[in-house]
Amino acid sequence: MNKVCSEMKSFRLEGDIIPVSWYENIRKGKNKPDLEACLILANILYWYRPTEIRDEISERVVEYKQKFKGDKLQKSYQQYADFLGIPKSSVKRAIDNLVKLKLITREFRNIDTEQGIRVANVMYLEPILWEITEITDGGKI
Repeated sequence: MNKVCSEMKSFRLEGDIIPVSWYENIRKGKNKPDLEACLILANILYWYRPTEIRDEISERVVEYKQKFKGDKLQKSYQQYADFLGIPKSSVKRAIDNLVKLKLITREFRNIDTEQGIRVANVMYLEPILWEITEITDGGKI
């Protein structure tokens, strides 16, 4: 085995992971993979993937914690635009596509901040795991 391949056995990747099958199943129109939608979906799944809390002595997982504070992931189009370095309109189009493909739900809420300020139309995103499993493992669409 190649030395680098051998070393990769212990290389732990974390963060946003994109299964190859998504390029076939998450499309813009009929011909092209929707790369922005793939990136955003991978990021949404990262946030929903719980963090393991391990016992220092036994190394056993003792609990899992969610990475975000609320009942659903709160993100804005602008946050994704800044994070990915793409136009806000591209983010909105990609999220619209993920909703249309029934891979995520999008909800807008009016919220009150800790400072007592009312903020309208705050976006919350949640993956639909059954549908994502279908396009990841089952080759749906």
